[in-house]
Amino acid sequence: MKVSKAQQQKIDFLLKELSSGIEKKISDALAGLSSLGNSSVLYPIALTLRDTKSDKNRKEILHFFSSLVDPDAATGMIELIQNDDLSIIRQALLTTIWSGKIDYSSYVAEFVELSVDGDFLIALDCLTIMEQMSGPFNESHLLEAQLHLKEYLEQTSDKEQRHREIISDIAFKIKEFIQNEDDGIGEFLV
Repeated sequence: MKVSKAQQQKIDFLLKELSSGIEKKISDALAGLSSLGNSSVLYPIALTLRDTKSDKNRKEILHFFSSLVDPDAATGMIELIQNDDLSIIRQALLTTIWSGKIDYSSYVAEFVELSVDGDFLIALDCLTIMEQMSGPFNESHLLEAQLHLKEYLEQTSDKEQRHREIISDIAFKIKEFIQNEDDGIGEFLV
């Protein structure tokens, strides 16, 4: 989304306020960014979430992420949950995704990868997100998801039982997606 010079100046000002560490300024900046921000503001907001000590600001930021409706924000959110600098808030970000309104069907493979690499709670959140996906699904994304599951099965000995059970549920969900697409992808690998 192209923004005018005046809009960019306003965004820059609000981002400066966001990084001030002052609860009231952060609240006001979030309100302003929600009305005129674009996906370029997601990372600075996530950094504020990671670094804030304010419960009020934390709740406001989580609400901000849960309230996203622009499908273009999905790419930015995926980048946030994959960013190792934000791993401490990954769980919270995943929660905002499954409680939000954006369909992440194009990112099914990314959620499967997070599931197999993460712990039980990460996998559970990813499963919840996948259960809300409506498709259609890209064949290559489903095949990539299958590969992540296959790799997981080959190295699964060190994972806890609850995690393995969730991954099994995810595998069944992927199988369901493949069957629903009915486009000749082939046999399920897992």
